[in-house]
Amino acid sequence: MTLALPPNLAVLADRVASGSASKPPLRYGKNVYNRSLTREIEQWVKKFQAPPSARALLYSLNDDPEAHEIAQADEGDATSDLLHSIHHRREGDFWNSKWWIRQISHPALHSVHGGSKGAQSFVDAVESITKGAGTVCGAKRLDELRDLQAKEFRELLKATFDLQGDTWGD
Repeated sequence: MTLALPPNLAVLADRVASGSASKPPLRYGKNVYNRSLTREIEQWVKKFQAPPSARALLYSLNDDPEAHEIAQADEGDATSDLLHSIHHRREGDFWNSKWWIRQISHPALHSVHGGSKGAQSFVDAVESITKGAGTVCGAKRLDELRDLQAKEFRELLKATFDLQGDTWGD
């Protein structure tokens, strides 16, 4: 059963829609995207008794590193385990991200990356580009990788929330 995405939190899903100008960065920055949404996420989780994977996903979309601990505490759930891998990648712990990818099976790994090997190659590409690509080609590649990360998040959103009438553009 999927959950309804609360309207006040839809801005987080909008961040990963095709063509969005505010896609989450490949690496966590110094700031959470919108700190005021943290309280709203927590209220929604409590009201609907949402699973930890949904909570971790919303925190992830809000660029909140706290999502790592939420996903890690829910080890064994396929979505939380994939989010755990994504958090290691976004924190720059690339080896650990790839280790987690090898441990899990999630439909998003296949639909986005063609499987575990493709997902691990994506981690390698993120590592390479985030360690300094100051060229025009590097900037284009950065955009491509952010688009692919957004697709990961879209697949996780689709698996977690009832997104009727969405316009993902895939």
